Amino acid sequence: MTDPIARMAKALEDRFFLEESLVLKEQLARLRRQQETEEALSKVSGIVNKAVLQELVALNIRPEILSALCLVPIIEVAWASGKIEEEERKAVLKGAQKLGYGEDQAILQEWLVRKPDATLIDAWKVYLQGLCEILSSEAILVLKTDITGHSKAVAEASGDFLGLTNPVSATEKAVLDSIAAFFGELGPHR
Repeated sequence: MTDPIARMAKALEDRFFLEESLVLKEQLARLRRQQETEEALSKVSGIVNKAVLQELVALNIRPEILSALCLVPIIEVAWASGKIEEEERKAVLKGAQKLGYGEDQAILQEWLVRKPDATLIDAWKVYLQGLCEILSSEAILVLKTDITGHSKAVAEASGDFLGLTNPVSATEKAVLDSIAAFFGELGPHR
């Protein structure tokens, strides 16, 4: 006959390892979700800095929010001249695709046909300002580089004839400068 104390010890041991196993499984699942979110954030933004991605995940910044944050200035630059040239349209669609938007996105199609209201860029600035109050200086710099890089690519898309002049128009440059200047006003306020 099996010793009752040995049976209880075995039951206790099994219970301990079962609970520990459940805790480990949950930790593994949480880590996997974090890694998937980091990968999604990297995919939509182009950010590869692991520390910045971890910071964004810790702040619960979802990929769709980050992609919208990157898309608004692209649209603003595209409309700088008052109309979107075909090459700019292609650059916007290419940038939007990198950010996780498909060509079939209704809002994107609307923005390519009709310039968004000025309140969109105002809302973008308010959100970005709030976000930058809690981001590290490194994360702000990475975000600035990413956003200004995507925006500059759109500005350069319409180009010039035979590469003889600057591909960025004065109005596009003004929008790019205002985006860069806005980032200059931001920073962690800790």
